[in-house]
Amino acid sequence: MKYLERIAYLLVLLSAAGWMWVPQASAWLMLLGGAGITACHLRERYSGDNLRQRRIMRLRYLLGLFYLASAWFMFRPGMDWLPWLCVAVLLELYTLFVISKRKEK
Repeated sequence: MKYLERIAYLLVLLSAAGWMWVPQASAWLMLLGGAGITACHLRERYSGDNLRQRRIMRLRYLLGLFYLASAWFMFRPGMDWLPWLCVAVLLELYTLFVISKRKEK
């Protein structure tokens, strides 16, 4: 599953970088990458009793929807997809930071 997640993040990165030159192909790459990220996040489970960790995992489920919303807005003209992607990336960084700090404890 780690390889699928890495490939999905790479597709999102390529679609964001290539949007200026090939917008239609970039939209499809973003859709594939967002679907892969969503699938990876939905397969993650947390069965502990830490409420903060559960909240972070639910936020990770929501992140997949932000990536998919960004892909949906890429099919439309304009730059409406960029705020969705920025929010998804910032929340992703926050969740990764919190999870890594939690694992250190």
